[in-house]
Amino acid sequence: MLSDVITNCLNSLSILLFLQTMRYKSDGQKSEEQNYGKFLIMLGLALLYALTLEWLGYIITTFIFLLAGFQIMQKGKILYSIIISLSFTLVVYYVYVEVLQGTLPVFPEWFSF
Repeated sequence: MLSDVITNCLNSLSILLFLQTMRYKSDGQKSEEQNYGKFLIMLGLALLYALTLEWLGYIITTFIFLLAGFQIMQKGKILYSIIISLSFTLVVYYVYVEVLQGTLPVFPEWFSF
């Protein structure tokens, strides 16, 4: 019950934010085509992330998704992007699996040590 309420609130807020963003006029720094292009690329990455999460595992998939997302949104600083992506992936994995006792597919079965 509570999860449904939270889900509906988050969905409503997401739709509201999307509508407000669509009404926002750019200040001329970047064309709307570039913004739509980045949005579509990120949407495609998110779909690809969701489709490959179980096959590649959480750590590999999340690291690649975050790294690609950082590079799409702000080119350059590849070392910082790698460090932040890897750190975030490992910290979230540790907190979710070790502290909260959840389960995530760590690595794929074909990638064994």
